[in-house]
Amino acid sequence: MSQPGWYPDPAGSGQLRRWDGRQWTNDVRPAGPGPAVPPPDVRPGGRIWLIVALVVVAIVALFVVSRLGGRQPAPVIEDSNSSTPSVSGWDETSAPTPDPGRAAPVNCAPSFTDGPVGLPTYDPLSVGPLSMPAPGLSWDGPQPEYRMPLGETGWGYTHELPYEKPWASSMTIGILADPDFTSTSNTARTMAQCIMTSGFYRSVDVTMDDYAEQSIEIDGVSATQADFILRFDDPQLETKGSRLRLIVIDSSPQRTWFFSAVPVERDDHSAAVETVTAGLRVAG
Repeated sequence: MSQPGWYPDPAGSGQLRRWDGRQWTNDVRPAGPGPAVPPPDVRPGGRIWLIVALVVVAIVALFVVSRLGGRQPAPVIEDSNSSTPSVSGWDETSAPTPDPGRAAPVNCAPSFTDGPVGLPTYDPLSVGPLSMPAPGLSWDGPQPEYRMPLGETGWGYTHELPYEKPWASSMTIGILADPDFTSTSNTARTMAQCIMTSGFYRSVDVTMDDYAEQSIEIDGVSATQADFILRFDDPQLETKGSRLRLIVIDSSPQRTWFFSAVPVERDDHSAAVETVTAGLRVAG
């Protein structure tokens, strides 16, 4: 895989977007002078070297297994403090459902690694059966959303904020990819915990506050809406927290989601979220 760094935004914004070594993040910054650097997944020869490395690993594995008389290798215990540990999203021995406020590191990778697949339709922006109105002329988009936990395809709008650290308000919709789906409530709680512990806020330490959940309907389709605040303290940010809204919709033929994140101080952006939420539609 390529090294983490800043590369031309694959969404075509003309800015640089940060690649963390596994996936694209939400951090963007203006492109500086000098020749453009190709993004990690299109660097010349990158895939060839990856294939060569995989072949070498397979050969070594076969040799080791043969030396062990065909026994299977012992399982590897991953460090639970790593960025992508393979542990459950909650303590299954003591709680039957996810705990959105628990900051336990979990493996919440999206279902894609190189960005969302498929294209939305416009006027209004539609992904699968879910559509949303545009939030206003000051918002950029539609553009792809790469990071949503349990998300397969995501598109939406952003509003860049004038902070020292790259930061933006966002509103997005997408297709849900939760193989363990049992209810919109359980998935909303899992996604909330994943957002708290995965690629969204790696540049700041966050704590969750004021988690509230309610059952709603959109065009007669059942859904769960979760509203919560993530608080942080960073000298490069004028805001001290983000107000988040997550809606999981039991739509058909694909289940879908809506997500928004705006600074707690921006009442105008919070009002835009309310307007867009009221304008969500599910095709029947």
